[in-house]
Amino acid sequence: MQDVLFGNDDGEFRYSGNNFCALWPGDCKPGLWMTAISRMGVLLNILLKEDEVEDREEHQSAGKREGKKAFSELQIPLPAIFKSCSTILSTADQIKARNLYWEAICITGGDEKILDKAQPLLQAACKYNPFVGEPHIVLAQILLSRREFELAEKEATLGLQLLLEWATNWDKRMTWEGWVAWARVLQQNALDKTWAKDVWGIINLGLVK
Repeated sequence: MQDVLFGNDDGEFRYSGNNFCALWPGDCKPGLWMTAISRMGVLLNILLKEDEVEDREEHQSAGKREGKKAFSELQIPLPAIFKSCSTILSTADQIKARNLYWEAICITGGDEKILDKAQPLLQAACKYNPFVGEPHIVLAQILLSRREFELAEKEATLGLQLLLEWATNWDKRMTWEGWVAWARVLQQNALDKTWAKDVWGIINLGLVK
Protein backbone atom coordinates (compact mmCIF):
# COMPACT_ATOMS: atom_id res chain seq x y z
CA MET A 1 0.00 0.00 0.00
CA GLN A 2 1.56 3.22 -1.11
CA ASP A 3 0.92 6.53 0.51
CA VAL A 4 1.12 9.68 -1.64
CA LEU A 5 3.64 12.03 -0.08
CA PHE A 6 3.78 14.88 -2.56
CA GLY A 7 3.73 15.56 -6.32
CA ASN A 8 5.78 17.67 -8.69
CA ASP A 9 4.81 20.04 -11.49
CA ASP A 10 4.71 17.18 -14.00
CA GLY A 11 1.96 15.45 -12.11
CA GLU A 12 4.26 12.67 -10.97
CA PHE A 13 3.96 11.46 -7.40
CA ARG A 14 6.51 10.19 -4.96
CA TYR A 15 5.50 7.74 -2.27
CA SER A 16 6.63 7.25 1.28
CA GLY A 17 5.48 3.65 1.47
CA ASN A 18 7.76 1.95 -1.08
CA ASN A 19 10.11 4.77 -2.06
CA PHE A 20 13.54 4.79 -0.46
CA CYS A 21 14.06 8.30 -1.90
CA ALA A 22 11.18 9.81 0.12
CA LEU A 23 12.60 12.70 2.14
CA TRP A 24 12.64 12.45 5.90
CA PRO A 25 10.48 13.08 7.87
CA GLY A 26 7.73 13.29 5.24
CA ASP A 27 4.63 15.37 5.75
CA CYS A 28 3.60 13.47 8.92
CA LYS A 29 0.36 12.39 7.25
CA PRO A 30 -0.91 9.16 8.86
CA GLY A 31 0.21 6.11 6.92
CA LEU A 32 -1.96 3.49 5.25
CA TRP A 33 -1.03 0.44 7.30
CA MET A 34 -4.16 -0.36 9.29
CA THR A 35 -5.85 -2.57 6.68
CA ALA A 36 -2.86 -4.91 6.65
CA ILE A 37 -2.83 -5.08 10.46
CA SER A 38 -6.57 -5.83 10.56
CA ARG A 39 -6.07 -8.72 8.13
CA MET A 40 -3.23 -10.15 10.18
CA GLY A 41 -5.35 -9.85 13.31
CA VAL A 42 -8.24 -11.79 11.79
CA LEU A 43 -5.79 -14.45 10.59
CA LEU A 44 -4.40 -14.80 14.12
CA ASN A 45 -7.95 -15.05 15.45
CA ILE A 46 -8.77 -17.84 12.98
CA LEU A 47 -5.60 -19.76 13.83
CA LEU A 48 -6.30 -19.57 17.57
CA LYS A 49 -9.89 -20.73 17.10
CA GLU A 50 -8.80 -23.61 14.86
CA ASP A 51 -6.30 -24.61 17.52
CA GLU A 52 -9.01 -24.61 20.17
CA VAL A 53 -11.15 -26.91 18.03
CA GLU A 54 -8.23 -29.29 17.44
CA ASP A 55 -7.46 -29.36 21.17
CA ARG A 56 -11.05 -30.27 22.02
CA GLU A 57 -11.16 -33.00 19.38
CA GLU A 58 -7.87 -34.51 20.57
CA HIS A 59 -8.94 -34.50 24.19
CA GLN A 60 -12.20 -36.19 23.26
CA SER A 61 -10.37 -38.89 21.31
CA ALA A 62 -7.64 -39.17 23.97
CA GLY A 63 -5.09 -38.64 21.24
CA LYS A 64 -1.77 -36.87 21.58
CA ARG A 65 -0.30 -34.25 19.29
CA GLU A 66 3.25 -35.10 18.35
CA GLY A 67 5.84 -32.83 16.79
CA LYS A 68 3.47 -29.86 16.72
CA LYS A 69 3.24 -26.96 19.11
CA ALA A 70 -0.24 -25.44 19.21
CA PHE A 71 -0.84 -21.71 19.07
CA SER A 72 -2.69 -22.03 22.37
CA GLU A 73 0.41 -23.59 23.93
CA LEU A 74 2.42 -20.57 22.82
CA GLN A 75 0.01 -18.40 24.83
CA ILE A 76 -0.34 -15.75 22.13
CA PRO A 77 -2.68 -13.02 23.42
CA LEU A 78 -5.42 -11.76 21.12
CA PRO A 79 -5.07 -7.95 20.83
CA ALA A 80 -8.10 -5.77 21.60
CA ILE A 81 -7.71 -3.82 18.34
CA PHE A 82 -10.29 -4.24 15.55
CA LYS A 83 -12.87 -5.63 17.99
CA SER A 84 -10.52 -8.31 19.26
CA CYS A 85 -9.22 -9.01 15.75
CA SER A 86 -12.67 -9.90 14.40
CA THR A 87 -13.02 -7.11 11.81
CA ILE A 88 -11.13 -6.15 8.66
CA LEU A 89 -10.81 -2.49 7.74
CA SER A 90 -11.20 -2.17 3.97
CA THR A 91 -8.58 -0.37 1.94
CA ALA A 92 -11.19 2.07 0.60
CA ASP A 93 -12.46 2.98 4.08
CA GLN A 94 -8.92 3.36 5.37
CA ILE A 95 -8.05 5.85 2.63
CA LYS A 96 -11.32 7.79 2.98
CA ALA A 97 -10.90 8.12 6.74
CA ARG A 98 -7.27 9.18 6.54
CA ASN A 99 -7.96 11.79 3.84
CA LEU A 100 -10.99 13.21 5.66
CA TYR A 101 -8.99 13.47 8.88
CA TRP A 102 -6.09 15.17 7.14
CA GLU A 103 -8.41 17.60 5.37
CA ALA A 104 -9.86 18.60 8.73
CA ILE A 105 -6.42 18.96 10.32
CA CYS A 106 -5.16 21.17 7.49
CA ILE A 107 -8.03 23.68 7.67
CA THR A 108 -6.64 27.13 8.44
CA GLY A 109 -8.27 30.29 9.67
CA GLY A 110 -8.74 32.40 12.74
CA ASP A 111 -12.38 32.00 13.73
CA GLU A 112 -14.97 29.42 14.64
CA LYS A 113 -15.65 28.66 10.98
CA ILE A 114 -12.80 26.18 11.36
CA LEU A 115 -15.02 24.16 13.68
CA ASP A 116 -17.93 24.24 11.23
CA LYS A 117 -15.73 22.84 8.47
CA ALA A 118 -13.76 20.34 10.53
CA GLN A 119 -16.54 18.72 12.56
CA PRO A 120 -18.37 16.90 9.73
CA LEU A 121 -15.06 15.80 8.24
CA LEU A 122 -13.94 14.25 11.53
CA GLN A 123 -17.33 12.63 12.10
CA ALA A 124 -17.09 11.01 8.66
CA ALA A 125 -13.49 9.92 9.36
CA CYS A 126 -14.63 8.22 12.56
CA LYS A 127 -17.38 6.47 10.63
CA TYR A 128 -15.10 5.09 7.93
CA ASN A 129 -12.38 4.05 10.38
CA PRO A 130 -13.74 3.64 13.93
CA PHE A 131 -10.61 1.81 15.07
CA VAL A 132 -8.22 4.75 15.50
CA GLY A 133 -8.30 7.23 18.37
CA GLU A 134 -6.97 10.54 17.11
CA PRO A 135 -10.02 11.60 15.04
CA HIS A 136 -12.23 11.08 18.09
CA ILE A 137 -9.87 13.16 20.22
CA VAL A 138 -9.77 16.09 17.80
CA LEU A 139 -13.56 15.87 17.50
CA ALA A 140 -13.81 15.98 21.30
CA GLN A 141 -11.91 19.28 21.32
CA ILE A 142 -14.36 20.75 18.80
CA LEU A 143 -17.33 19.58 20.87
CA LEU A 144 -15.80 21.12 24.00
CA SER A 145 -15.40 24.41 22.16
CA ARG A 146 -19.12 24.23 21.39
CA ARG A 147 -19.89 23.41 25.06
CA GLU A 148 -21.37 20.04 24.06
CA PHE A 149 -19.86 18.39 27.11
CA GLU A 150 -21.60 15.00 27.10
CA LEU A 151 -20.73 14.30 23.47
CA ALA A 152 -17.19 15.57 24.07
CA GLU A 153 -16.73 13.23 27.03
CA LYS A 154 -17.93 10.29 24.91
CA GLU A 155 -15.51 11.06 22.08
CA ALA A 156 -12.56 11.74 24.39
CA THR A 157 -13.16 8.51 26.31
CA LEU A 158 -13.43 6.46 23.12
CA GLY A 159 -10.33 8.09 21.65
CA LEU A 160 -8.36 7.40 24.83
CA GLN A 161 -9.53 3.78 24.90
CA LEU A 162 -8.38 3.25 21.32
CA LEU A 163 -5.01 4.84 22.02
CA LEU A 164 -4.49 2.52 24.98
CA GLU A 165 -5.51 -0.51 22.93
CA TRP A 166 -2.94 0.31 20.26
CA ALA A 167 -0.18 1.51 22.60
CA THR A 168 1.10 3.52 19.65
CA ASN A 169 0.00 6.64 17.79
CA TRP A 170 -1.56 6.77 14.33
CA ASP A 171 -0.96 10.51 13.89
CA LYS A 172 2.81 10.82 14.25
CA ARG A 173 2.85 14.63 14.61
CA MET A 174 2.70 14.05 18.36
CA THR A 175 4.00 11.19 20.51
CA TRP A 176 1.66 8.52 21.83
CA GLU A 177 2.20 9.86 25.34
CA GLY A 178 1.26 13.34 24.12
CA TRP A 179 -1.99 12.11 22.58
CA VAL A 180 -2.88 10.18 25.73
CA ALA A 181 -2.22 13.22 27.93
CA TRP A 182 -4.30 15.48 25.66
CA ALA A 183 -7.18 12.97 25.57
CA ARG A 184 -7.21 12.89 29.38
CA VAL A 185 -7.24 16.68 29.53
CA LEU A 186 -10.24 16.77 27.19
CA GLN A 187 -11.99 13.99 29.09
CA GLN A 188 -11.56 15.73 32.43
CA ASN A 189 -12.75 19.08 31.09
CA ALA A 190 -15.79 17.41 29.60
CA LEU A 191 -16.61 15.79 32.94
CA ASP A 192 -16.11 19.12 34.71
CA LYS A 193 -18.24 20.83 32.04
CA THR A 194 -15.65 23.54 31.49
CA TRP A 195 -13.42 24.72 28.66
CA ALA A 196 -11.03 27.58 28.01
CA LYS A 197 -12.53 30.72 26.50
CA ASP A 198 -9.38 32.23 25.04
CA VAL A 199 -5.94 31.32 23.71
CA TRP A 200 -4.27 31.89 27.07
CA GLY A 201 -6.63 29.39 28.64
CA ILE A 202 -5.80 26.78 26.01
CA ILE A 203 -2.06 27.30 26.52
CA ASN A 204 -2.44 26.73 30.26
CA LEU A 205 -4.49 23.55 30.01
CA GLY A 206 -3.06 20.60 31.90
CA LEU A 207 -4.12 17.69 34.03
CA VAL A 208 -2.56 18.60 37.36
CA LYS A 209 -4.99 17.14 39.87
